[in-house]
Amino acid sequence: MAGDRSGQAALESVRSTHFLIHLRRPSCLTSIGLADTQPFLADDGSFAMAHNGRLERADGLRQRFQDKLRGRADSEVGFRLLESKTSVGTNPGEALKQVHQELGGRANFAYLPEGGAALVYAGNADNAFWRFRMEGAEVAATSLHSADEAIFELCFPAATQRQKLAWQAVADLEATRPILDPAPTMATARD
Repeated sequence: MAGDRSGQAALESVRSTHFLIHLRRPSCLTSIGLADTQPFLADDGSFAMAHNGRLERADGLRQRFQDKLRGRADSEVGFRLLESKTSVGTNPGEALKQVHQELGGRANFAYLPEGGAALVYAGNADNAFWRFRMEGAEVAATSLHSADEAIFELCFPAATQRQKLAWQAVADLEATRPILDPAPTMATARD
């Protein structure tokens, strides 16, 4: 990222108080390309979404969104399914849960609307989602596929008010804690 001068130039005029950053190695190395780069942005600019994990039934829905897909990633299928649900008025938090239920697998989602609160959904039991405070900001990050709390030691040592999200919970990053809409406890559940 430090050497990406064109990327830096494209973003240097962006001013915001809300950011969605997706930085990770892809689950499938065949889906490396600009079209598969996250976060995905809705055509009308109304929201962005990022996903990590693996959506097991994404290939089965790929044909449904064929005219809108630009890349090969399962995450883009999940994004288009989310877009279809929110476009008919489904609440974004509920839509995130529905996308995971429909596509299965492991799914951590981050949703950033054009206006309003950022949401995160914790649906990957092997990669916990955390929310925390750091330097006055409300932050959410996954655990780097590490069963311990290395995310804080390695990336965010100054983090305070650390909270691990419950399985299949949706958290509104602007709401007061505790997390919103926790699903029934399923400590051993794995898709």
